[in-house]
Amino acid sequence: MYELSDSQIEFIHNDIAGRGISMEHLQNDLVDHVCCILEHTLEPGANFEHHYQTVIKGFYEEELAEIERETKLLLTFKNYYIMKKMLTPVAIAALVPVITGTLFKIMHWPGANLLLVCGSLLLALLFFPLLGVVKAKETTIARAKWENGLGATAAALAITTAIFKILHWPYATVFMVCSVVFAAVYLSLRAMGMMQKS
Repeated sequence: MYELSDSQIEFIHNDIAGRGISMEHLQNDLVDHVCCILEHTLEPGANFEHHYQTVIKGFYEEELAEIERETKLLLTFKNYYIMKKMLTPVAIAALVPVITGTLFKIMHWPGANLLLVCGSLLLALLFFPLLGVVKAKETTIARAKWENGLGATAAALAITTAIFKILHWPYATVFMVCSVVFAAVYLSLRAMGMMQKS
């Protein structure tokens, strides 16, 4: 089996970096793969650079940088699918105490306020921000990302307003005004977007 020299390994590393691979772990993985192939296929006395060019062409269709683009895309969508799967359990975990707390409040049973606060916090601080991020990742249009962010913020503020009003806490009016402003901006952007499409 052929053994690559340090200078040859450095040549491979520099060439891979020069072809647009900037992620360090991806560079190292590619260097390892290429070195393994070369050591198993390169005959003693053969032209190293010519054989290397033949091997590296097997890793891409047009350019080597497409590997990094695909890797980044896969990592992005992996996070997206994890967040999307989390939406349903988070929604259930938030809505169960909200619905139970509402029932307890109507029946004047103890623990109603605690249930309402826990459920509302989950909705406002976890569910709606998570929903906003998931929806933002589903589009590449900057305006749509802003719309999703504003909509999630307006919904979170509306939930916060409701809980502050129900429990007679201070600053409920401030939250209400903020939620109305965010909702108005969100609806205006949506309306303008729909008019532009038609």
